Amino acid sequence: MALEFSQNIKFLEKQINRLEKNLSRAKNLVNISEHLRNNPISKNSLDISDILRSATVFTHASLEDFLRAISEVFLPQSNEDTLNVVPLVGQKGRADKFLLGKLAQHRGKTVDCLIQESVVEYLLKTNYNNTIEITSLLQSFGINMLEIKTTFKDIGELMERRHQIVHRADKIDKNKNFHTNPISAKQVKKWIDAVDKFSVKVLAQCAILQMK
Repeated sequence: MALEFSQNIKFLEKQINRLEKNLSRAKNLVNISEHLRNNPISKNSLDISDILRSATVFTHASLEDFLRAISEVFLPQSNEDTLNVVPLVGQKGRADKFLLGKLAQHRGKTVDCLIQESVVEYLLKTNYNNTIEITSLLQSFGINMLEIKTTFKDIGELMERRHQIVHRADKIDKNKNFHTNPISAKQVKKWIDAVDKFSVKVLAQCAILQMK
């Protein structure tokens, strides 16, 4: 069900402001790293590149937060096949198995309310590790991916590097000798910009969907 025009505008403004605040924190980390690098005392005593790695992880977290926020609106409106991945709220285990008695604790709720609560709980545990997962998610909402995919090269790099940082301490294996993968402020700024552009393109498609 499409939102009213005024609600649609508020939804878009809320998501823009939310992402801008998150990305500004990542940008601040980049700025701090550049300031320290230009300081002769700190650049000799600190591994400043770790600040950039933190900014990379935070940029990816901002992307995931944005996708969850979009999902919270569109997933409850999705078709049966899409909703089948969502477990009943309060239910552990597979989404496709629950006994009728589990509904007893939800007496008095509307179906829409129960779906919404289930989606919100489900999203608390979701993450997005590559552009294939992002594509699958957005397409399930009916979003046109043509323009959005133009950002995927940089988004993909961000997601791969975040995985390398979080799960491999950003170490790369060179002839059985592990070395820290170099990172630059220019790279991180590019990834932050990609997430920003991605969000603009996604929200443009969201606006179209909401007005249908």
